[in-house]
Amino acid sequence: NETAWKYDSTVSSKSAVVLLASSLASNQTYQFMVNMVNRENPSIYATGYLLVQVQDQTVQIIAMGCVVSTMCKPNMEYQSVNPTTQMALFSVCNGDCSSLLNVKWNIYEGSLNSSSNTIQWTQFNSTISKQNICGTTSTPFNISCLDWFDEDGIKDYTIYVWDKDPTEQMIIAYSTVPMFKVLLPAGNNQTTLLHLTVYIRDQMDCTTVLNLSSVSVIPDTVAIINLINDIQSSSNRITTNSIIQLLASENQNLVGQVLTSVSQQLNQMNDESLDQAVLYGIPFTSISISSLEAQRSGQQIVSLPVNQSVIDELQAELNSRALSREYLIAFTSKLPMTTSNSIKLQASSLVQLTKSINELTRTTLAMASDRCYRLGMALDSMRTKISLEDVQIASTDLLQCATNLMSAVNGPLQQRTTVLNVDSSRASSLPEDYDTDLELDWANPNLFADGDDFSWETIQKNRNIYYQKQLANQINVQMTKLITF
Repeated sequence: NETAWKYDSTVSSKSAVVLLASSLASNQTYQFMVNMVNRENPSIYATGYLLVQVQDQTVQIIAMGCVVSTMCKPNMEYQSVNPTTQMALFSVCNGDCSSLLNVKWNIYEGSLNSSSNTIQWTQFNSTISKQNICGTTSTPFNISCLDWFDEDGIKDYTIYVWDKDPTEQMIIAYSTVPMFKVLLPAGNNQTTLLHLTVYIRDQMDCTTVLNLSSVSVIPDTVAIINLINDIQSSSNRITTNSIIQLLASENQNLVGQVLTSVSQQLNQMNDESLDQAVLYGIPFTSISISSLEAQRSGQQIVSLPVNQSVIDELQAELNSRALSREYLIAFTSKLPMTTSNSIKLQASSLVQLTKSINELTRTTLAMASDRCYRLGMALDSMRTKISLEDVQIASTDLLQCATNLMSAVNGPLQQRTTVLNVDSSRASSLPEDYDTDLELDWANPNLFADGDDFSWETIQKNRNIYYQKQLANQINVQMTKLITF
């Protein structure tokens, strides 16, 4: 029926046939055949077929294709895939996709049956071996972003990861070349899955976002425990520790990845320690400060008396991890702050390193505050030369870093957290300039006594308060300046 279709010559190809609405009957199957003949040489022709099922219902439309289109060549009835090159497929739901739960790919390979001249299709089982790809946090993953082209030139490739909420993506690596290695943090606590997204940016700061394959990444707990033990014992083994060797490379990508990964595992251990302590009757409000939306898995058993051995064990765990964080943060001091990506990666890793605020020594707090402040100054100096998105991402992490530090330094003063043993020990130790500085505050017992109470316990307690207040004033000033940038 020629009234049910029209030839549309307005499109650029000038060879489009448009089927009008209601021209096809519902619950019917139509076969379309397109026969193209070369105008100058009729012996050259091509024929294509398509079956269309018409249904009287609304369904989701799934658009499928190859990420790199040149790797999937159309061959009339099917897509021809380059058999010698790695290929990535994607699918996108068009229209109302609120009821769509997931899209599952089944890949088949065909072989020609010469006797019947038909193609036999069998499921490509090799894809099963690619599911749930596992590695640990010590496994180098290869990232390949080949065959991307832009007339303005590719500027960089940036990898973001997330485990639960895609709106909480975290930068983990960046590169100016399309192939590079990445150390990934641990995946979701329950599923171990980690989702990866790559932002491919041209010289005009325009980006294309691509979801990479999800991988299962489990924490390398043996490496973390060895790191904590080597740092705490100050043994000669620390120079041969695999994690320390990576941090000593001064490669800002590698240092940022390792700091993020290790810090996340330390944070997980901190959460487990706090939950265990709460189960044994220690009030959570006396050992840490949590955000408003945070939820604790442990439930306090208030009827149980607090066992001193539980408190001692908790303090030992907190102090050992606090020393590890203090050792780790020193590796950030030499990292350059030359690009927006370097600032974003360092700010993100500092957020993870300072997240467990009850495990931050005064030295860690001072170094983290100085680093966050310097990153803020560097970001402020280049804010008119970089994209707005980069400014927003870096600013968000720097503000979170400031929040962590201000909560941590004020926690002991508010009696929300306890003074770490290492801080208390340093407060009672003779300062290096004790013999030369006659007006040193540390040597003035009147400054730390309570009236006539000159007991060692009172002086030691007040020394801790004194040094904590000094540091709090310093950090509050720096972080206030940071917030005003």
